[in-house]
This record gives sequence, C-alpha cells and structure tokens, in this order.
Amino acid sequence: MLSVDSVTRQLGDQIALAKAFVVIAKESNNLQFAWELSAQIRISQFLLSNAVFRRNPLTISESETAVRDMALLLYQAQKLLHYDSATMIMRLKAKIQGLEEQLSYVSEKSYKYAQIVAEEVPKSLYCLGVRLSTEWFRNSNMQRYL
Repeated sequence: MLSVDSVTRQLGDQIALAKAFVVIAKESNNLQFAWELSAQIRISQFLLSNAVFRRNPLTISESETAVRDMALLLYQAQKLLHYDSATMIMRLKAKIQGLEEQLSYVSEKSYKYAQIVAEEVPKSLYCLGVRLSTEWFRNSNMQRYL
C-alpha cells in the first residue's frame, strides 16, 4: 500500500523526469510529444498545488489517473522514442562543452578588447583624474569653494 508521501514524491519525480524529456523532445523537433508532456506536467503540478493550498495530502484516488497518464508518457519516451538517461547525459555534456567553448571565446575577446582600450586611451585623459585631485589638494581656495 502506498503512503501519501510516496504518491506526492512519485508525482514530483515524474514531473522532474518529464521536464527533462520535454527539453529532449524539443531538441529532437518532436513538438507534439513535448506538448503532451507539458500538458501532463501542468496537470500534475495543478494537483500538487491544490493539495498544498487546501492543506490536505494528495490522496491515491485523486492522483491515480495523473500518475498513470504520466507513467505512460514516460514509458513511451524511454522505450519508443529512446529518450533514456544515457541520451540525456550525452546531450547535457555536449551542451556544457559548447557553453565552455563559448565562454572561452568570449573571455578571450573581452581580454583583447580591454587591451585595446588600455592602449588607445590618451595618456592625458588617463592622468586627468590624478591631475585634478592633485590640484584640488594644492588649492585651498578651491576646497573652500566646493
């Protein structure tokens, strides 16, 4: 027999897995399946939020159809569409690698631009702040005026 906590935990776990499959389905251009998963996620989240709102635990009878429907979609994703953990890991690793390459490229570009700016700013402008501060400290009339 399932406890109330296990039903809630099962629904939460299904939502987390379904969200990952939605991303994979969209990347695979399987928009119909992504839409079905998203709709089922919304239904499950609605059930969980209603249980929290009314401050009563989610019962097995309330969540039975949502859990079953989500389980069918997740089974379809894993067995028929081959959206398994290995596929998700490979795609996430590829995405991380791509982002790291992009970060490296942008960091290098930023360093080069900072170097160009440092070389191109005229020395007179660069030293202007120092000269104005020195003049301010030397001139007591200016200090009183400000």
